[in-house]
Order: sequence, then C-alpha cells, then structure tokens
Amino acid sequence: MISRYTKDNRITVSIIIVNYNTVDLVLQCLNSIYLNCKQDAIEIIVVDNASHDGSAEAIRKDYPKVILIENTSNEGFSKANNSGIKLASGTYLLLLNSDTIVLPGALELLVQFMDIRNDAAAVGPKLLNADMSLQRSWFDFPSSLKTFCNITGISKILYRVAKASSNVSFSIWHNKPAFMITNVSDPMIVDYLILACLLIRHDLLDDIGMLDENLFFYHEDCELGYRLKSYHKNIFYYPTAEVIHFGGSSSSKYKLKTYRENFKSLVYVMSKYNNKINAMTIRVAIITGMLIRLFLGKFGMFRDIDKVGIYNNANDATSNKLQISDVDKTYIQIIKDCIC
Repeated sequence: MISRYTKDNRITVSIIIVNYNTVDLVLQCLNSIYLNCKQDAIEIIVVDNASHDGSAEAIRKDYPKVILIENTSNEGFSKANNSGIKLASGTYLLLLNSDTIVLPGALELLVQFMDIRNDAAAVGPKLLNADMSLQRSWFDFPSSLKTFCNITGISKILYRVAKASSNVSFSIWHNKPAFMITNVSDPMIVDYLILACLLIRHDLLDDIGMLDENLFFYHEDCELGYRLKSYHKNIFYYPTAEVIHFGGSSSSKYKLKTYRENFKSLVYVMSKYNNKINAMTIRVAIITGMLIRLFLGKFGMFRDIDKVGIYNNANDATSNKLQISDVDKTYIQIIKDCIC
C-alpha cells in the first residue's frame, strides 16, 4: 500500500470545517485562515450540512480554492467531519468549527508542537471568547456527580465562586487540575478537548478509526478522548496558540433539540466506555436532575434551557424564552431516553 504521506506531498495540514447555517461566521473563519496561516502547505475542506442560508454559494463565490462538500441533508457533526477526513491529504488534520477565528501564528504553533512532541496524538489551542476572555476547552471525563451538578445549576454557583477568585483550582485529581478557570501557562495532558479546534495526526485515525457516526451532535470530543486513551495516546492542551471561538452558533438555533441530544450522546458514550454500574449511575443522575428541574419549574425556576457549553458572549442570541410546555416536554423526553 502506498502511503499518502510522501516527500512529494506538500500538504501538511488539511483544515476540515463543518458548516450548518452559519454563513457569516464560516466566511469570517475562512478569511482568518487566509489572512493568518501560511498557504503553501494547507488545504481547506468545508463540509456543508445542507445549509439553507446561502453558505455554499457564498463559499464558492468568495473562496473558490476551498474544497466544498455539499451534503443533501444534515448528516451531523461526526459524519460530516468524516466526509472531509476521507478527502484530506495532509499529514495533520485540523478539525475546526465554523464559528472560530484563527489568530496569527496559531496553526504554525500547533504544527510545531506536534512535530516536536512524538507523544502527542492531538493538540488543541487556548480558546478565547468574543471578548478575548478565556474559554475553558479542556475537560476530565464525565462523572455522575458532575452531570448532576450541571443539570441542577450547582456548577454555575461553583463557576461564579471560581471567577471571583484568582488562580483557582478547586481540586487536584491524579496530579492535574480537575476544576480550573484561569489561564494555564504550560502544555498539559488532558482527557479531552472540545472539537472547536483540534489538530490530530492523520495516520492515527487510520489506526483507531474516524469520529463515531453514532453521535449526531455533542460528545464526539469525549468519545474521541476515551478512544485515544484506550490506545494509550495523549491529547495536549497548548495555551501558547490561541483561537477565538464564539460557541453554540448552530446549536443555539435549536435549543430544545440539542439539549436533549446532549444527554442522549452522553449516555451513549458512557455506556460504550464504562462498566454497567457507571453507565447506570449516569442515567440515574440525569433522571434525578431532570425530575428536580420539573419540580422546581412549578416555582418559576428552570423555565429556560441554557445553551450547552460555557461561553462568555455578551451578544448571546439564545436568551429568548421558550414555551413552558415545550421545556417540560423536553425534560420528560430526556427521562424517557434514559429509561429506555
């Protein structure tokens, strides 16, 4: 078999961007790449998931060199990325969200890190919010306790306390920060990084497989982290490189659907990589949390569903209130998903 990585192959990085109805953002993202990245060794592949906002037409017009894949339906995040991966010819793959801005030098720094660190299977940059504040992008694997705290809003209280302090690390677990808000200065190994911007070795995916297409949206990053860990591979957070991530630009338009999908995906991943007891406890945590939301909803609480993720975007367009009956129905559907 002839390897795709030959001396004659000048493509170092294949940048793969999945787009769904984010025309202005994806054009802004592409502009940042062309302005701030060296063009002689990259290719850009945009996979459009049947957008109806003119995204494909705008990309063809403004960026004719981009390899554009136009799906006839929304195939989800994993499958769309895999379509791009199959066409990619680069030594490295950069999985990049459409709602990002690649800052000067970021891609080059990530590539240099991977070239030097043979122990790195993948690396991600520091993510910044629109106001240039830190956006947390590294996480430990999920647990029942963390899931329950997120559902019931306890985590928000902890985050507020953390933001009011400086250099906060609530706990150290296995010699690494388990809860951290402030900046990290040095590269560190993490369980997983959100897939807003992740550089990964192309040949590694030949060995371990591409993204899990059973996941339509959410927790693809967590699943990949579990899989890399099972192969004893390391994911690094590299804060020297910086990328702006607006966050939730596609999911915020469909809050009820994506909120439910988040928990369905979480249960799937936990069941795939954990024993039956741990998989059951995550279901119990979700069910209990949803029952609490339903009960407290009678007193006016939890009447809106927050966007999944932690972003600090002052212009968040997702603050619109949802119908109470629709919110309750979503909580009940999530409970049913966990029981089935």
